[in-house]
Amino acid sequence: MRAPRALKFAFSFASFVQRMEIVSLGYRTDFLFHRANGIVADRGDYLVVRTPASPTFYWGNFLFFAAPPARDDALGWERIFLTEIERLQPESCHRAYGWNGAQPDPSTMHGFTASGFELIASLTLTARDIYPPPRTNPAVAIRPLGSDADYECAIALHVECRDPLFSEADYRVFKEREFDAYRRFPRRASGRGAGTIR
Repeated sequence: MRAPRALKFAFSFASFVQRMEIVSLGYRTDFLFHRANGIVADRGDYLVVRTPASPTFYWGNFLFFAAPPARDDALGWERIFLTEIERLQPESCHRAYGWNGAQPDPSTMHGFTASGFELIASLTLTARDIYPPPRTNPAVAIRPLGSDADYECAIALHVECRDPLFSEADYRVFKEREFDAYRRFPRRASGRGAGTIR
C-alpha cells in the first residue's frame, strides 16, 4: 500500500520577510510543539521538521516552504523530503508539505495530484477574549489531563475516531507517542492538555 501523501496550506494576508518567518498563526502554534518535541532546521527557503520519537506523525515530519508550489516543484520537493527526512527516518515514508499563502493555482498542482497527493486547506480560528458558553452541562467537567487513566481515555477516544485509512494498531502507537510528548511538554513550556470528563 502506498504511503499517504498530503499538502497543507494556511491562508494569510501577510507576506514573507527575508528568510523563513512563519506568518500563519496556526503554523506558529504548531511550531511550538515541533521545537519542543522534535527538530526544526532552517534551510533558508524551507524548514525541515522531524520528530524522531514519532516518525509516522505526518505533521511532525514534514517540509514547510516559504511559498506555495510552482508548476514543476513536485519532483524537487519529493527529493528534498527523501534527503532531509526519509533517509534519516525510514519509517517516515509518507510525504507531507506545508506552506503559508493562498491556495495555489490548480494548474501548478497537477504534478502533486497525479502522484496521489491530497490538498488540505487549514484555517485558524482566533479570539481576543474567551467567554463561557451561555448554557453548560453540570454533569460535565473540563479539567487538565493528569493521571494515566486520563491519558488512556484520551488515546482510546482518538483511536476510536480515527480515519478508516489507518489501522487501529498503527494509529494507537502514533497516539501513544503523541500523548507521551504532550505529557512532557508542560514541564518545558507553558500549556496543558485538557479533557471533558463525564
